Amino acid sequence: VYRQDCETFGMVVKMLIEKDPSLEKSIQFALRQNLHEIGERCVEELKHFIAEYDTSSQDFGEPF
Repeated sequence: VYRQDCETFGMVVKMLIEKDPSLEKSIQFALRQNLHEIGERCVEELKHFIAEYDTSSQDFGEPF
């Protein structure tokens, strides 16, 4: 999902810059910031999934 989101953002930015090259400098920071936020969200979702998995494994008595 993370890679797909990054590719989508990159493609949209590329298309915008092709239409208006003056956007390049101003949009670069916003793109980096958004990609960073997406990355943080994905990491948090993964941590949440792992915690839920660990809890459910303990409920079933599996040795993980």
